[in-house]
Amino acid sequence: MPFFYDLPMPAVDSSEDATLERWLAGPHDRLTRGTPVALVSVGDSHFEVLANGDGILGDLLLEPGAAVPPGESLAVVYADGESIPYGRPYSLLGPT
Repeated sequence: MPFFYDLPMPAVDSSEDATLERWLAGPHDRLTRGTPVALVSVGDSHFEVLANGDGILGDLLLEPGAAVPPGESLAVVYADGESIPYGRPYSLLGPT
């Protein structure tokens, strides 16, 4: 049975929720650390949500246009136990 982890929306230095603009990866895509998964915006700024571990992208939990508060799950990533990013955040923000 595979392990999995939720890919959360990272915290942005803002009081606003992010908006999911579009998915950059789709279900069944292989992820490695640093793979861009989603494009989000906060105000006039755009960020990529990056995977912080290896695995296979599973369920996409939100539709583009959804408001996403920090910590809300964006997607599920399936991984073997060694690929789960224990002890570090499950997602990162990167510039676009």
